[in-house]
Amino acid sequence: TIFPLRACALVVSLLFLVSPIFSQTVDDCGIVYACTNCVFVDADEGSDIEGDGTALSPFQTMAHADQPSYDGMVLRGVFDLGSDYTFTSNRSYTGYGSETVFEVHGGLRHVNNNSFHRLVFDFNHTHETASFTGGPLGLYNVVIKDQHTTNNGRELLFGNGGDLTVSNCLLYDVEYNAWEYGSDHTIDHCVSSECDGSFTLAGSAPNVTVEPATFQITSGGSHTDEMGYGVWGANSTYTWELPECVVDPTICTLPRLSPPE
Repeated sequence: TIFPLRACALVVSLLFLVSPIFSQTVDDCGIVYACTNCVFVDADEGSDIEGDGTALSPFQTMAHADQPSYDGMVLRGVFDLGSDYTFTSNRSYTGYGSETVFEVHGGLRHVNNNSFHRLVFDFNHTHETASFTGGPLGLYNVVIKDQHTTNNGRELLFGNGGDLTVSNCLLYDVEYNAWEYGSDHTIDHCVSSECDGSFTLAGSAPNVTVEPATFQITSGGSHTDEMGYGVWGANSTYTWELPECVVDPTICTLPRLSPPE
């Protein structure tokens, strides 16, 4: 797979959200990655043998891409995290909307100053405790789906002092009854849908109706953007809007990192 960077110059800047502040790379097509020294991984068509981790020649596995010279991964495909996984400290993970999925099968996700952008965590209805432990943790334009607990409700982050930021995210069929334990949190423009009655934080994430295959919001004060992809719920700017390309429209098919102002 060739990631769509052809004919697109790269620039580096800082993207200021609530917390944390993280570096980003933006090309002329408006495609944004939450890293300065990015390594590219394609689970389906990348290669750990022939690839070099660039957009033109991505690696296949996260393990092979886990090298200290990179500050963030750009991921495409489905990645199985198993029943327990430790993310590399001080690293961002950027996806391609519904084309990037972390599969979870119980256990814990250990984080240490990690941010996740424009991707899906699929918990597969596995009964677990807290979804993440450690911190700080930032979730931006992320879908968390089919999360269930062993005791009818736990926290998203067992923080141990690490702050939690959840911004422009969709919670789809989850059972959280607390955002965090032992840390501070910021919840910004999130929505929830298809919850089974155990989710008790709907005041911070208004309920909407969502088409499950694409996660497109179909009711609840929503509207669709002019390209038919980005959607907003009531009091929400949740979106995977496709950007306008200033170079070649045929290669600009990826959503932006954050919603339009």
